[in-house]
Amino acid sequence: MYLKSSNLQTFSLLSKDGELGSIDDFYFEASNLMIRYFAINTRKWFFGGTGLLSPKAFAAINIPEQMIEVTITKEQLKNSPKLSDHSPLSLAYEKKLNHYYGWSLYWKDQIAPPIEGENLSGSPMNGVFTSADDQQELVQLNQTHHVLRTSSELIGCKVYAKNKEVGKITDLVIDHQSWDIRFLEIDIGGFLSKQVVPLSTNWISEINWIDGVVLMNKDKQEVEQTLSFEGSYLYEGDFRSHVEAGHPPDKEESSKKK
Repeated sequence: MYLKSSNLQTFSLLSKDGELGSIDDFYFEASNLMIRYFAINTRKWFFGGTGLLSPKAFAAINIPEQMIEVTITKEQLKNSPKLSDHSPLSLAYEKKLNHYYGWSLYWKDQIAPPIEGENLSGSPMNGVFTSADDQQELVQLNQTHHVLRTSSELIGCKVYAKNKEVGKITDLVIDHQSWDIRFLEIDIGGFLSKQVVPLSTNWISEINWIDGVVLMNKDKQEVEQTLSFEGSYLYEGDFRSHVEAGHPPDKEESSKKK
């Protein structure tokens, strides 16, 4: 059920007609942490080629073999609308990409509410729009905090409790059934040592994308008390193996061991 984003990048994507490539990064909605697109590296067979795929294109995940089967062909990806390195991920591009593959527009059928918090989205989404309808739709989407960010923007951010710095984000833990970010892996060990622990994304109250800061709605003592139980179990024991294997931990089983 759970995979770390760093592990996901080691998976190969298998299309209907051969190996497609690997995952470089992914885009998620800042308001609810739902993953919307994966950036695919296809340079092994298509020089200079990249592409975006929705999780809707994933047919199956083989965790032991580190393989993801997709429902498209290499030719489809090669001919898909491309996003240049310096272009924003605009609404016009998203609509064009989703229309090309026949995917439904997630912002029209999404059921995921914003995660509990105050301000996760940051600045409004910018982009190039080709029609008055696109511009009107942008206004409506901004009102619902439709802003896409990348995993590389979130990893490396500093994490603060209400009264003190906790650590720095080193990885993201993803639910590969719902495709949302469930935990932030935080290094709380300091300069000379490394100790990684998971914090639930439900604790996030605000993200300052400009300064690279994530604020939690708990104070430092509450965080430390939680980590004293969950930290020793989740990342030193069964949770690590469960995350790497793609399955959720059994907390009741863990409490029996203590």
